[in-house]
Amino acid sequence: MWGWRTLSPELPFADGAATNATPKTRKVMILMTDGDNTRSQVDANHEGGDAAAANTTMSQLCTNIKNEKIELYTIAFTVTSAPSKTLLQSCATSSAHFYDATDSAALQTAFSRIAGSLQRLALTH
Repeated sequence: MWGWRTLSPELPFADGAATNATPKTRKVMILMTDGDNTRSQVDANHEGGDAAAANTTMSQLCTNIKNEKIELYTIAFTVTSAPSKTLLQSCATSSAHFYDATDSAALQTAFSRIAGSLQRLALTH
């Protein structure tokens, strides 16, 4: 949630540029986890233990992020749960935006590939 808010021009972090404010504006977010969702929202806090509710909240959050034209990469770091990996895959902007990093070497590769995909070549004359 807070990562999304820092990219937003809305409060509490109102410094973010409006999505596609200029052709050069590109908003990108990386969501990495090392496990299952275990905390669900209870009132204003996330102290509940309803994993299904936590997964629903995450899915809705990812949809909202993508609806704001924010490019969303997801990384499952040493995640063994197939349902959690599926959730992360559906959360990502596309299948190419999902990485299943089973160890530290795969995690480094994932970040290198993400960095490579964010670099743009500009030719001038």
